[in-house]
Amino acid sequence: MRMDTDMFKKGINTLKSDSGAVTLEAAGVFVCMIMLIFFVFDLSKLILNKGKVERVAHSIASIVRERTYLYNSQNLLTRQDVEDMADVAKRLLGDTFPGKNVAIQIETLYFDNANKNSATIDDTMSVSYSTLFSSVSSCKAAGNTLKNTPELKNMTFWSERSSWGWVPVYRVTVCVERDDFSGFSRFVGQMINMPASITISNVVMPR
Repeated sequence: MRMDTDMFKKGINTLKSDSGAVTLEAAGVFVCMIMLIFFVFDLSKLILNKGKVERVAHSIASIVRERTYLYNSQNLLTRQDVEDMADVAKRLLGDTFPGKNVAIQIETLYFDNANKNSATIDDTMSVSYSTLFSSVSSCKAAGNTLKNTPELKNMTFWSERSSWGWVPVYRVTVCVERDDFSGFSRFVGQMINMPASITISNVVMPR
């Protein structure tokens, strides 16, 4: 009888042990599933938001590209032009990123028209204007500046049909603070050094 009781208790302990292990495994799987769901939502939202920023960046770049028609044939870009286009970007992105920082950067490469044989950058005319993105930084394109990107310089050509001479090159960058679905992506972003903003650049030439 004693032996039967010991075997019964041993069986109960075994069941409790197995049940506890199953409970721990189920809890671990549940936590992983919740994290995966948050990750999928965050990733989906990031992709959708990036698409919206790309469309807005393309719209701003189109304004810059058509500036000779929109700005009474004024060739040189001014800081006020950039501020105005930043306001346009904020209006276009306001519904998607309510309360988030939005800024733009426009870099220009103008060339010396005195030499038709070689495109030489005119440093006195080439400028870069950025609007304030946060309290400590401005919007900036990823990587090198436009002047330090030789392959973009090679895009220009001499135009006999316009007043440009060597056609200038513009790079338009739109920066928007990420609008995460949850704090999970912010946590992961800090671990893998994910940028805190969406930055999209377009390179265009005026018509």
